[in-house]
This record gives sequence, structure tokens and C-alpha cells, in this order.
Amino acid sequence: MKQHKNWSYELLVAPEYSVSKHQFNNMLLMESANAESHSEINNQYLYEKKIIGFGLNFGGIIRYSILKPFNSYALISVGPMINSTSTERLANGFSFVDVFSLGLSYRLNRISLDFRYGIRHLSNLNIQNPNAGHNSTILKFGTTFHF
Repeated sequence: MKQHKNWSYELLVAPEYSVSKHQFNNMLLMESANAESHSEINNQYLYEKKIIGFGLNFGGIIRYSILKPFNSYALISVGPMINSTSTERLANGFSFVDVFSLGLSYRLNRISLDFRYGIRHLSNLNIQNPNAGHNSTILKFGTTFHF
């Protein structure tokens, strides 16, 4: 979008495919459940679940050029997502994902090598219950081709 001395500002549109694992471990929820729902919770959530998600994030990147080929950056994005699996914290189906990351990149001509660490929050804005959400950390390595 814009560049000023060592700073640049970029728009981000990023499709997302994620695979994560979750296992029920909230003992406070277990203790507060009555006898009927206690066994239901055990049967439904006790074992590790695989959650697959498809989404589209929109956001921005603020980049600072440390030295000519090296850049550091901050990324923030939000977008809709569809999740495959219900957990005790989040219903399956439509939700939103928020991402904040810090990264380093090295650009060599038209190719950049990238390393990024971040946090991610997934919830559904109380459209469905439950909606306690999932928080996770992100560690990404990648390459980018610049047109």
C-alpha cells in the first residue's frame, strides 16, 4: 500500500487451512456438570479430537527494513472460518479467527524466506454455544514469490 523510508504497510488477504488437535481437560467444567451430563461430557469430549478449518483472513502487515535484505514485521488479521469438529469449548461450523504474529523475512531478488511466530484465537461471537473459543500458537516457515 505505502512505503516510507524503512517502513512499509501492506494489505493481507490470506486463505487458511488449519489442522489442530484438542483434548478436553477443563476439570472445573467436569465438576460443575450434573451426573447425566457428566457421562455425556466424558463420552463426547474425553478423547483427543482433530479439528480441520478452512478460512479467509483479511488484515495488514507493518514491515520495517532492518538491513536491505532483512525485514521484521507485525501482522494482524481477522476472518471467517468453518470448523469440522465440536469441542466442549466451541461448536463446529461457522466461526471467526483472529491472528497476531511477529516475523522476520529475508528477500533475495523476487523470493523471500519467511519465519513467523504468533497467536491465534478462534470463536464464534456467540452465534452458537459453546463459545469459549480456542487459543493456539503459530510457528510458520515459508517462501514468497514477489510479482
